[in-house]
Amino acid sequence: MSLQINVLAYFQLDQEQRALRVGLDAAERRQAATLKKAAQIKQEQHELAALLMTTKAKERNVEVSADALAVKINDLREKMNNTKTNKEYQGLLVDTGTLQKQKEAADEEGLALLAKVEEIEAKITETATRAAEQAKIVEMAQKEVLAARAELGDRLEQTLSKRDLAGKIIPAKVMEVYNKLAERLDGEVVAGVDVQNAKRHEYTCDGCSISLPRQTINALLNQPDAPTVCVSCGRLLVMSQGLREGLLEGK
Repeated sequence: MSLQINVLAYFQLDQEQRALRVGLDAAERRQAATLKKAAQIKQEQHELAALLMTTKAKERNVEVSADALAVKINDLREKMNNTKTNKEYQGLLVDTGTLQKQKEAADEEGLALLAKVEEIEAKITETATRAAEQAKIVEMAQKEVLAARAELGDRLEQTLSKRDLAGKIIPAKVMEVYNKLAERLDGEVVAGVDVQNAKRHEYTCDGCSISLPRQTINALLNQPDAPTVCVSCGRLLVMSQGLREGLLEGK
């Protein structure tokens, strides 16, 4: 068989397996999306846990600092009670006022940090709820994929086996071109030849409907074992046996 016939046979099997995989591919895309979202939520949980740890550490440090200031203030007040001169008393009073302002600032910072801790903990609880809900969605998506695979079963496996077998008799360079086109054209790799006006030798690619030059038709007719592509869309062209026979008879 000619290269054109072999490529067409491979293409037909490739199209068949693509049609069979439509539902499975959609299910797998949905599964991938659910897994991605689950991973994002998990990352959010890790970030919140780290933020909670650092915020609690800051709050503890501020609390320790405030307690230390309270001890110093109490010590100064004791000294003020026992001072003997007004000058010494006034000096201690200034120092006490300074420390008191520092303690008030520390207390305010501590309260703000406590509020931040509560806020983060609330977010952690909310994120845990979302994570649990997303886990259920992931499980459902997994079941959908398994169901799609079970439904296709042997049909897809047999089609893939036939397609791979058909591909073995096609030259590697042609298969390389085919695969690149399949990626670019979403599997629509092969196109036939439509006759517009046989008497005027007018033909078009049935993939893009653009006119095919005479040299392309001659190549398809006379070189069936060489790959020929549409000059417009780049698809691999094949000529039907009926058109081939008709053109050969007309020569």
